[in-house]
This record gives sequence, structure tokens and C-alpha cells, in this order.
Amino acid sequence: MLKDDDSIVNMVIRGHKISIKDNTIVYVRHSKKCKNPCPITGLIVSYLKAEMFISDGFILADTKQ
Repeated sequence: MLKDDDSIVNMVIRGHKISIKDNTIVYVRHSKKCKNPCPITGLIVSYLKAEMFISDGFILADTKQ
């Protein structure tokens, strides 16, 4: 359940569904076709840092769809 003060951003980057909670927790949902480890994850994280969607000390949670 979400509290009123929770901040969640949802987007799709390079075919991956991304959810960011409070600028500290990043959920990357990979398709079944993604290799393990997914080579796109680094590019996604770099983009999110550059656009300041995430803060230092973030947590990355990868999941398969």
C-alpha cells in the first residue's frame, strides 16, 4: 500500500519497464528474452543518473516479467 508521501515514477526505457520509488529504489523489469545479466541495465542506470531520477546510494532490483 502506498502512503501519501511515497513518490513513484514509472517509465519504459529501451523496452524495460522501470519503476523508481523515492529516488532510491529502482525496479527494472526484464523481458523473458533478456540475457542474464542484461547488458542494457548499465545504460538504463546511467540514463537515470544523468537525468537525476535517482540519488546516490540507490538500490537496484532486477526482475523478470
